Amino acid sequence: MDACKWNGEATFLIPLGTYMIYGANFIGPCKGSLIVKIQGVIKATTNPKIFCKDSWISFEHLNNLEIEGGGTLDGQGASAWRNPQCATRPYQSLVQIKDVAFSNIRGTTNSLIAVNFNCSSSLPCQKINLNDIKLIADNNAKPTIQSCANAIGQATHIELPPSCFKPALES
Repeated sequence: MDACKWNGEATFLIPLGTYMIYGANFIGPCKGSLIVKIQGVIKATTNPKIFCKDSWISFEHLNNLEIEGGGTLDGQGASAWRNPQCATRPYQSLVQIKDVAFSNIRGTTNSLIAVNFNCSSSLPCQKINLNDIKLIADNNAKPTIQSCANAIGQATHIELPPSCFKPALES
């Protein structure tokens, strides 16, 4: 990727729109930091010869990676779940979230669950750091909550809703 050759902050932009991606591998190392800014909708193919492979989008060996933009990654999982050509493949995530920090986030939510880490049992989320988070219900009727499944991390400073992380067993 040419963006990795830049010795500064590079941005890879997916603009507004809907895009079909059959597979993408972002492999480092990079000389500088990389921002992947997703503003549009990225869809996986529904062709079982393609989507029953090992990965759809992967990020490997990238330091200082930021993914932002408010867009959508649509893996179209329901198409695979009912397809008999994928029956021999276990439906486990091939995505691992690791060494990610969320800092200084303020806002309101219309959902009771304001923070949700629903991670794979085969590749749990690890080393998630929540720092100074304050999310409140937009109607103030009920306090918001966090939901964690297979997620290991820590929360520091203001933490609303209260953290759902279990203590890490490993560093």
